[in-house]
Amino acid sequence: MAFCKFCGREIPDGSVCGCPGSQNAAQAQGAVQNAQEQVNNAAQNAQEQVNNAAQNAQNQFNNAAQNAQGQFNNAAQNAQGQFNNAAQNAQSQFNNAAQNAKEQFNNAAQKADNIAGDLSENLPGNMKGNKNIIYIACGAVVLLLLIIILACVAGGGAKSTAKKYAKSLTKSNGGKTFLSLTYPDEYIDDLKDDDEWKDMIEEFNDNMEDELDDVKIKIKKIEKKDKLSNKELKGAEEYFDYAYDCDVDVKKGYEFKIKVQTNEDGDKDTDSDYICVVKVKGEGWKVIAMDADSLKYYAD
Repeated sequence: MAFCKFCGREIPDGSVCGCPGSQNAAQAQGAVQNAQEQVNNAAQNAQEQVNNAAQNAQNQFNNAAQNAQGQFNNAAQNAQGQFNNAAQNAQSQFNNAAQNAKEQFNNAAQKADNIAGDLSENLPGNMKGNKNIIYIACGAVVLLLLIIILACVAGGGAKSTAKKYAKSLTKSNGGKTFLSLTYPDEYIDDLKDDDEWKDMIEEFNDNMEDELDDVKIKIKKIEKKDKLSNKELKGAEEYFDYAYDCDVDVKKGYEFKIKVQTNEDGDKDTDSDYICVVKVKGEGWKVIAMDADSLKYYAD
């Protein structure tokens, strides 16, 4: 037998007392059990949902990765195909160009040989029919032309510089050209550092504009005279040091004669000025507005 813990009544084993306390306790116990079952069910459902979501995410990732790998493989295959086609086309073009060049060379060589043969038939005496003599003569002509071209190029830069210098004196916006040709680069850099470079160009242009309002200047002729001697080149270096405090290395130079015509209110006058154009190592051609004899003064 057992006793109720709420009212003390004797009750059979395994039975529940009918008092209000025992009944409330039994109901509370049932509610707890129901709540526990609901929690367990909810936890199980949540776990299943998590597992399902994880599986779905894994499947989506695997599918996306598989699709990306397929796209990459296709793109790589297409790129390789395009590269192979381009390389094949380039090789074909090169081969065709090489073949054409070879054919043109062979044709030209054949024509030259035919011409040499025809010319050799007109040679006198024992030289008749000897193509080698014609080839030697042609080689000599080509060599002479090459020497002439090199001689022209050697002074071409100086002549071009003299033209630019002379042209800068005939217009009102030639300040930058004039100063760039007459000042050594180191001196120009110093002017730029001191914010004076643009001011000097503007001042030069303003002065030229005022000058050209009254006088029209026309360059009639620019003539290259003699190549500067070693003493004159040394004088050019000393000139840059004296005038601009710049140490330069002058490699070569030429004297130029510039024939200038001025026209002031219809009164024309023609005069000649001499300049020296020298090549400064690392800077190029520069102009010194004096004749070659005056450079010797600086060398002494």
